[in-house]
Amino acid sequence: MTAAWTYLLVSAEGLTYLGATSNLKRRLHAHNSQNNSGWTKGRRWHLLAAKRFDSRAEAFAYEALLKDDVRRRNQWKRKSIGRAEVLFKRHNIAFDLSAWVPKKRQRAQPAPRPNYWTDLNKKPR
Repeated sequence: MTAAWTYLLVSAEGLTYLGATSNLKRRLHAHNSQNNSGWTKGRRWHLLAAKRFDSRAEAFAYEALLKDDVRRRNQWKRKSIGRAEVLFKRHNIAFDLSAWVPKKRQRAQPAPRPNYWTDLNKKPR
């Protein structure tokens, strides 16, 4: 068995890409290559996070899990904000990482309920 990786890449625009491979260094080089014809073409990618697995099947299963479960993928991305800050500073990339932090949802305020009791007891004028 050879080791395999599930990895998360980040671009200067703050876009992320999730993938899996058995050769992380070669795969990162391929993403940044001029000959790349995939979705990652035309951007400079940096390794944001990587998780090592004992088998290729495990790495690709974890990649599929993260691609299906947006909540887990975003959680991994948010855990990597510290590394992203270092990467962006090192490569002089201006990006606001607060865009990665989920916004607190505001609860909708219920409409005011009519007070039927006082409305019924009002005397008509």
